[in-house]
Amino acid sequence: MSELKEKIEKAVAQLRTEKPMSQEECNNLSKLGAAFSGASTDLPEEGKIKISKMPVEQRQDMVKVFTALLNHCRSPSAATMTEVVRITHEQETRTCRVSANPFTQTFKRVAGSNNWTSNDGPNGPCGTVVISRLQKDDPKYSLWSYVTRKTITNPNGELPLIGSCSQLDQTEYVYDWRSEDKFTKCDYVKFGLF
Repeated sequence: MSELKEKIEKAVAQLRTEKPMSQEECNNLSKLGAAFSGASTDLPEEGKIKISKMPVEQRQDMVKVFTALLNHCRSPSAATMTEVVRITHEQETRTCRVSANPFTQTFKRVAGSNNWTSNDGPNGPCGTVVISRLQKDDPKYSLWSYVTRKTITNPNGELPLIGSCSQLDQTEYVYDWRSEDKFTKCDYVKFGLF
């Protein structure tokens, strides 16, 4: 809940410095909201087709977003901005993110074991040290687990787009060959980092 509160406070603070949206921008929001609710609009045919292919629930979410944005456009206030942030945050909480990050690591075998280790760093403004290991779980088969953890040696550093190094995840992660189902309540799946 504190994340939502912070987003609202930041958005309301920006109201003091941002200029209000123009009448043209309000009209465009109105057209988009109408299109998502199924009303006939003068959107390009490509846009109409894309909207028509969306699941009903997604279109309903978009109607909520554009209605809140239009209300804020017509009457900018802390209350209408709060509603925009609340609706978009609620949608974000129902979104699961999937991303891939290609990388290379060099491992050295631990003498007398089925483990291989990698220790890389410190690197970058955060002084990130990545400690990983590959362990062969069953000597008869090629079944391996990968365990990795990042350690931040400079928590006072800053990363572009991310912010303070102290906020970076330092949890140990185990990527195991054993299948494990994950229950998630995702209405949306977003690919990529942002």
